[in-house]
Amino acid sequence: MSETRRALFEQAEAALKAHDWYYAMSDDFGVWTRGKASYDTIADLLRTMPRAVAQELWERYAPTRAKGGLFSDRVPFCLPDDESP
Repeated sequence: MSETRRALFEQAEAALKAHDWYYAMSDDFGVWTRGKASYDTIADLLRTMPRAVAQELWERYAPTRAKGGLFSDRVPFCLPDDESP
């Protein structure tokens, strides 16, 4: 893995670890705003990775609730394998 990809992987991993997975349930708009920004950052970071790598990170850190429903078959913001950088 190149140094740039390693840095992006580490950034994404740190963001996933620190993310407030339940921000959308908050009545505090500030909490929601920070959570949404964090989620958007995670999405942007995962889009830079091959789908398999992004999927593995998502599965490792997302709570079970985030893995069901919309997220059951893939990370929702990943590019198809043939479009990954």
